[in-house]
Amino acid sequence: MAPGALMADEPQEVVFHAGKGKQTRAVLSGADLKPTFDRIPTVDFKLAFSDSLADRQAVAREVKRAFTEVGFMYATNHGISSDLQDRTTDAIKQFFDQPKRRR
Repeated sequence: MAPGALMADEPQEVVFHAGKGKQTRAVLSGADLKPTFDRIPTVDFKLAFSDSLADRQAVAREVKRAFTEVGFMYATNHGISSDLQDRTTDAIKQFFDQPKRRR
């Protein structure tokens, strides 16, 4: 079967939970099918701190494109210290290493 092809008995929408609660989106197929990505976009934030509005807007467009087309990105020249990155990674690991709580 071709990538992205749907079987007749497959659901025509997906259900997901977001900040607004339970939502649905149509499953795209045929001419509506969007291409997948072959690499994670990298956005250079060096010009995000520029005095030039045009430079800052260019970075914002790159971020928008990365999140719209792929959903995530690598950020370079963001100015976040290695120490803060390490502490954040440690906190994330601690959070996800917690045992599941029963409701």
